[in-house]
Amino acid sequence: MTKKDIASLAANRTVSLTPEQADQLEQYTAGVPIAVRIALDATALNLKPDSIFSKKTATVGDAGRLVTDCFDHFVKTLDNETDRTRIFSLAMLFRLDENILSQLWGISTEETAVALTDLALRYSFMEGRCLHEAMYDRLHSYLLAEAARGEESALAELFKRFSTVSAQIHGQYLAQMQADMPDGRLRYADPNYQTTLIGSLCAPLWTRNTESIKALPGIFIEVLHYNPDFAQTLLLFANDCKPLLSEESAAIIETLKGGLQVAKTLALPLGSAKRGALKALDFIKPYEDGFSDMQRGLLFRLRGMLACQAGSYDKAMEAFSKCESLFGAMPIELFQLFGNYRNVGFAFIAAGDMKKASAALQKAIAINPNDFDARFRLALSEQSLGLHQDAIASFEEAVRIDSGATVAWIELGNESATIGDHGKAAEAFARATELDAGRPVAWFKL
Repeated sequence: MTKKDIASLAANRTVSLTPEQADQLEQYTAGVPIAVRIALDATALNLKPDSIFSKKTATVGDAGRLVTDCFDHFVKTLDNETDRTRIFSLAMLFRLDENILSQLWGISTEETAVALTDLALRYSFMEGRCLHEAMYDRLHSYLLAEAARGEESALAELFKRFSTVSAQIHGQYLAQMQADMPDGRLRYADPNYQTTLIGSLCAPLWTRNTESIKALPGIFIEVLHYNPDFAQTLLLFANDCKPLLSEESAAIIETLKGGLQVAKTLALPLGSAKRGALKALDFIKPYEDGFSDMQRGLLFRLRGMLACQAGSYDKAMEAFSKCESLFGAMPIELFQLFGNYRNVGFAFIAAGDMKKASAALQKAIAINPNDFDARFRLALSEQSLGLHQDAIASFEEAVRIDSGATVAWIELGNESATIGDHGKAAEAFARATELDAGRPVAWFKL
């Protein structure tokens, strides 16, 4: 900010500045906006800038020092206990939430909005109705250190109240979001859900209640399954609360960090050269007993996908079958298995194992009976196995799904002719010629 900008801001804040004072403010603050606001507040209190800033920013360029000075002079020694508590509350939130603040402060949401505006008008370290980012970080670190002291901290009651209220409201938010968005892929892609989940995990930690960390491995599997890009962010926020964690809880987070490679492994090309993929989820084994059925199902699906990635399709089928048994009452999750079974079936066909291909594709169409590719390739595998009646039934279903599939009509004709049903064969070949008159095979068969 220039001297002119500083003078304009001072006028807006009803602070009277002489030209000499404006010049002095520019020297001490280097025109850094937050520093200018702090200095203007000091001037309004008849304090000189050198009583606020321990170093000249213009000389040392230490914005962090400015924030520390602001923290020391305006927060730690603040006489207004109500404002002090409210500022601390803002520093414990991961995002502004007037519902939480309303319950914490014991006032209505309308009064909360007014109180936030009042704080923004009176304190330089506020940006809008939130804390300046640098001040937030400084305060947040200070409060984490205080909370780590437990009952010895003078703020222990504040931490208890915040933890209780925040955990309760975040739990309500999560329940509503889960009801509104039953598809986990949509939930975990929603930034609002992500932030709420982080808030629900971290809220209990302010009283050093680490039960939420014990639930973290199961949630981590959900994240790896639905939105692996969010996994690292989740662990970063959990790790941010490290001063409040027991050794056991800290060890859980460190273990889960090793699982971040799973997402990268899943993105690698399929192939037997990637057999290390089979061990990619070993890190989670100590925590599986505490998983819900859904989380166990997701874990088995991930194991199946990794087995496919490694080219181990028998292990993939075993994992997908266990997953299916857990997903029976979860239609959205169950439907995701369709593509897994179909891909395994196609892989078995490519390997020439038609019996296993047939078994995989039957599981696929049991979930989604209206997929042409799965039906058609199931029919081909049954045809190769000499299961002609089964193959005919599957080809008939394939042409029901896609009546314009010439190749399926031709194969239906072939199978019908094989069992001696020449009338049905002729009908099928005739239909193929209608669809593609230039295909000589259909005319020859007819």
